[in-house]
Amino acid sequence: MPTLATKELVLDKRAEPISYESDPEVVFLRVYVEEKKSHETTRIKGAQDKSEGLAQFFNTFIKFD
Repeated sequence: MPTLATKELVLDKRAEPISYESDPEVVFLRVYVEEKKSHETTRIKGAQDKSEGLAQFFNTFIKFD
């Protein structure tokens, strides 16, 4: 499993914008799926760092389903 570089819990800890140490400029949205008891991850398009990821995570979260 890759090492996380950044992580910030949002939406009552149900989702978190993250990046990995191997490529910290790429920001992903990780969501915990209760039914599967695991996380699903998708890239936040256009985000180049943590602040942009936080600004754009909600649009990605809405499209996540």
